[in-house]
Formats: sequence, C-alpha cells, structure tokens
Amino acid sequence: MTLPKRHSLGKDIVDLLKLAWPMIVVAIAVSFSQNIQTAILGHGKETSSIYLLSMLQPFSFLFLAILECLAITNQVFSARSLNQWSRQKVLAATSLLATLGIVIVALLSGVTALCASLLQILLPVAGNAFYSSALPLYFISMLPFIQLEMCNSALRGQGKSALSMLLVIAYIVLNALICYVGYQVYGLGFYSIIISNSLASALLIPVALWLVWRTGRHVKDDRPSAFIPRLSGLLFQVGMPIFASLVVLFFSSLLIFPLIGTLGEQYVAGFLIVTKIRMFIVIPAVACGSALAILINQRLAISSGEELKKLLHRGLAFICIIYLLLTLGVYFTEVSLIRILSGDRMIQDVSSQILLILLPTFFLTSFVASLQSLLEQLEQARRVLVLTVIIELLTVVTLLVGWSKFSQLQSIMNLIIVFNVVYFIAFGREYWRLANKIGNENVL
Repeated sequence: MTLPKRHSLGKDIVDLLKLAWPMIVVAIAVSFSQNIQTAILGHGKETSSIYLLSMLQPFSFLFLAILECLAITNQVFSARSLNQWSRQKVLAATSLLATLGIVIVALLSGVTALCASLLQILLPVAGNAFYSSALPLYFISMLPFIQLEMCNSALRGQGKSALSMLLVIAYIVLNALICYVGYQVYGLGFYSIIISNSLASALLIPVALWLVWRTGRHVKDDRPSAFIPRLSGLLFQVGMPIFASLVVLFFSSLLIFPLIGTLGEQYVAGFLIVTKIRMFIVIPAVACGSALAILINQRLAISSGEELKKLLHRGLAFICIIYLLLTLGVYFTEVSLIRILSGDRMIQDVSSQILLILLPTFFLTSFVASLQSLLEQLEQARRVLVLTVIIELLTVVTLLVGWSKFSQLQSIMNLIIVFNVVYFIAFGREYWRLANKIGNENVL
C-alpha cells in the first residue's frame, strides 16, 4: 500500500519548473519562427505584402487544424509502437497520413481558387488576387511542410525529441534566410513567403524520412492486418477532436480580420502584429499548463486528493503570477516590440493603439490557454471542446448579426475583450469543478 506523500510549496514549484522549462524553450522557438516572416515583411518599403500575410492568418488556423489532427494521430501511433505493437509500421503510418494531408490541402487550394469570386463577395479583401492566387499558393507552399511535420511527430512519439527539435530549428533558419533573400535581395514581395515555406521544408524532407526509416528497420510486424484499424481508430479517437477544437477558431478569425480590414490595410497589419506579439507569450502558456498536467498525472498514485488539489492551486497560481508580470512587461516594452515587427510609422502607431486596448487579453488569453491545456490532459477534453464550440459560435453569430455596427476600432476591440472574459469565466468554472472533485473515484 502506497502512503500519500506531502510536498512543500517550494518542491511543487521546483518540480513544475523542471518539467516546464524544456517545453517552454521549444514553445518560444516555435513562437519566434512565426514572427520572423512578419518582421521581414514589416520592414519593407511597401505594405501590400504584410497586408496579404495578415489576411492569411485566419486560414492558417484551418491549415493548423488539419495538420495537428494528423500529426498528433501519428505521434500517438508512434509512441504506442514502442511497447504495444511493432515499430515497422511507423514509416508507413507517417507516409499514409502525410499523403492524406497533402491531398486534403491540395484539394482545399483548388476549391479556394475555383470559388474565388464567391469568397470575394462574402469576405471582401483589398485587391482581386487574394482568393484566386495568394491563398491557393499559400496552401500549396505548405504541402512539403505536412510531410516534414509527420516525420517530426513520428520522431517525437519514439522519444527522439532532440532530433525533432534539430529539424525544427533547421527549418526555422532556412525559412528565415530564404524569405529574407527573396524579399530584400530579389524583391519578390509576398511570393518570398511562398518560396521560403516550400523550399525550407523540401530541403529537409530526405533527412527526416531517413530518420523515421531508421526507427523501424530490421523489425518484424506480427500483426500487419491490424495496421489500418489501429491507425484509423486513433485518427477518429484522437485526431478528430483536435481538428474540431481548432477549426472552430478558424470561423471566428475568418470574420475578425475582414471586419478590421474595412478600417484600412494598416489596421489589418497592426492587428496581425499585435496578434503575433500576443501569441509569442501565449504559446509558452500552453507548455506551462501541459507541464502542470504531467506533474499531476505523475503523482496520482502517490498523493491524496487534497495534495493534488494543493498542487493544482499552487501551479496555477504560479502561472498566473508569471503572466501578470509578462503582461506588465509588454506594457512597458510595447514600442520596442512593435518596432521589431514593423518599420512603417503608420502601422507602428496603429499597432500601439490596438495593443494598449487589447492589453488585458495578453493575460486572459494566456491564462485560458494554460487552463485549456491543463483540462484537456486531465480527462476533460470533451467538456473543453463543447465549451470552445459554444463560445466560438456565439462569437460568429455576434459578428454576423452586428457586422454593420462594428464600424469603429474600439467597438471591434471591445468585442474581442468581452469574449476573452467569457472564455476566462467558462474555463475558470471548469477548473474549480475539477479542483473540487480531483482525487474522487471518478475524477482522474
């Protein structure tokens, strides 16, 4: 019989930091990579390229939903192949899911181009080439990245996170170099994004495939007929809920950016810059929530319900304090942060105006992101999905019904703040529900 162990506040925080810091480093690297292209285009002499990049932002959520659905499925399949079944099929699963993703995104690109005139009427964008050219090319440029990320997910599942991280860093560096040369040296404008996305991934695919191939060589599969049922089962049980939770974010962002676009191109660019700065601190919050969830799962067998509750409160309080300080830091450094991402004075002024209005959301969004990550990994994923769908549907309905009333920047920003508060209250309630029941028979 295992007696519950007591842990001090200091011990809990130290254990949390030990788990969190590698995940935070990776999260910061990913956040940094997402800002490089914005910074390169933001320091150009023209603003049309960063405007097009801004309008791509909502559709990146749609691409991310497809990518994460397949990548997490492959990661889980790879992880289970370590002990539950043969590693021989890891490369086959990687290739099959990559092919599925490439076909889906390629079809999405074609449909977008065919429906360009209809999309322009429904969601107007300055210029006539966005839906017929820029967006389809963006989807096409991400096809090699799908293959690369499937390989990365397979390596992570095998516990080879260091190799995966090296591939990610190599991709970030190559993407930045190619984008910079294309934009600053050859003057390719927006097309430097298209070239850097596709070329950086394509150059690394042979190495990535070789690394995945090595994991399953010289290994026999005793049940080859179980491959498809296992993979399809994981796709529907693991991948599809992730796809659903991410795709609902696509619909609300799909309306927000065109709505801000009615105020002018500089407002869209400014909103993108603020969004990038906010995401730079939000993504590590997900890592913090994941680390806390891992720590709780590790102590389930050795701690009482009361000790688990203390750990939950202490960990979340620590995350709360960190993000209050980070939000304060953003307030004092907002001018420098914006100048890093844009050299245009008008866009800088608009970005500063938007950032100061949305400053509370830097804390709210980060805290909600850590809560969501925590809840999903403590067997509350279905409740998280339901809440996300409900809140995003309310956002979409509000935008559609009140479209003509949101004609001022302040009113649009107020709407964003209101729904951030709604998220904060909803997920906060779920947290207290979990905290009050943790350790009981049917909770964890």
